[in-house]
Amino acid sequence: MARLWLVLLALLCFAAGVRAQETFEPVPLQLAGRTVFVFRAPRSAYSPEQRRTAAAALLEHVLEGDGELRVGHEATAEGARVLVDGREVFSVLAADVDELAGETLATLAQATADELATALGEVREAGNLPRMLLASARALGFLAVGGILAWVLLRNLRRLQERLGELGRARGKRLAGGLRALWEQNSVPLARGLATLAVWAIVAVIAVAAIERSLLEFPYTRPVGERLAGELVGELRELLLELVEALPGLVVVVLIFSLARFGAGVVKRYFQAAASGEVQSHLADAVTPLVAERLVTALLWLGALVVAFPYIPGSGTGAFQGVTVFAGLMVSLGSTSVVGQMASGIVLAYSRAFRVGDFVRFGEHEGTVVAFNLLATKLCTTKNEEISVPNALFTSGTTVNYTRFAREEGTFLATKLTLGYDIPWRKVHELLLGAARRTEGLRTEPSPYVLQTALSDFYIEYELRAAVVEPAGRARVLALLLANVLDDFDAAGVAILSPHHSHLHGAVAATVTPAPPPERK
Repeated sequence: MARLWLVLLALLCFAAGVRAQETFEPVPLQLAGRTVFVFRAPRSAYSPEQRRTAAAALLEHVLEGDGELRVGHEATAEGARVLVDGREVFSVLAADVDELAGETLATLAQATADELATALGEVREAGNLPRMLLASARALGFLAVGGILAWVLLRNLRRLQERLGELGRARGKRLAGGLRALWEQNSVPLARGLATLAVWAIVAVIAVAAIERSLLEFPYTRPVGERLAGELVGELRELLLELVEALPGLVVVVLIFSLARFGAGVVKRYFQAAASGEVQSHLADAVTPLVAERLVTALLWLGALVVAFPYIPGSGTGAFQGVTVFAGLMVSLGSTSVVGQMASGIVLAYSRAFRVGDFVRFGEHEGTVVAFNLLATKLCTTKNEEISVPNALFTSGTTVNYTRFAREEGTFLATKLTLGYDIPWRKVHELLLGAARRTEGLRTEPSPYVLQTALSDFYIEYELRAAVVEPAGRARVLALLLANVLDDFDAAGVAILSPHHSHLHGAVAATVTPAPPPERK
């Protein structure tokens, strides 16, 4: 029997220990949108959730009555009782105190009583119809006044910008020519941007203030309005403090990027001078000056970004690093073709394949290079069509440049024709060279010449070569040359026909060149 009692006692002690170790989630008691109290610990056999349910039922019963809703509290052995019109609605226990937040039992009881009194008053206020109608009218008035003020500000924003622009230009007139242009290009747009930012900031403050005042007029939205104002002020305070702490780093960042911008300006002016011939530069001679300028400027800004990165506010936070990693991943995945095109553009520039203004042929396209950058090249064809060719295609194919040697040695235009052995080759040379001399658009020096390129079974293959004055007019000059060849050969009685022999049913066919018909007597 004694052993049985010992077993029961052990089980009771174990159950008590498990009960003591059981943890409960905090359960808030809310009324009229306010958190009146947070139940954190059980009381006797009642869990925090059961305590909250019982308190909510008692408060609902109190609100159904016609009492004055006087709220108070008094100390007890367990903690404190919260009373409404002398009736206890719930208790504040010592275990409900959040010591980490700096609460004590006395301060928690007093704060709970004050919050409950405010919530009960707002619940009763919400049932007052005349008061709610007045609150609606006041809320609409606040919103209307805020909307009118915002409309007036935005309506006069353009006028303010124009006024600031006039003041900036008037002040810039006192400066010299170069400084005046620099002042108007930078200070006036900056002043307009700051004015726009200031106006929109004021509009945002007016909107928040109007919404806040409107929310404070209604009992159930009043807690939201109070939190809105408090959080807005808190965020602004934190922002100002962070800006003050970040000022040294921002000064360094501004200094680094100012130096980078100055360096970019120096690079731009240098390559502009190299392109105009004022400065002799091997770099500008090897590449298009625009491409060289962009490469050096990009390297300059990239170096400035690397140096300034540690001084950027928030660069050491996990969020900033995550954004940079994500951006780097997106660039590495999505810019493979772009990097390839840029590499091809650099290869084309340094290999001096062509320059802007050269007449080139690529594949079936023939035209003048009107634009060249690191990604693509634009051609204006002889049909006055603009085509854009990716640089990677240029590096993977063959490009013919008709302009490179056109001014010195000359770029030759070639045309072929085949004639039978019965026509003397000196006569053919004479006719072809004569047609070339009469063709407008061909150069006399170097002089045109004719080559025999093949002695076939039935005909001789001739090739006429003549240098053109302007490579861009090759198609028109070739048409004129062929027309003169036809005229001269026709005037000389030479038929431009290539004799061919073929076997037909075991017999030999006649040549293509017909014999003259016999004269009739």
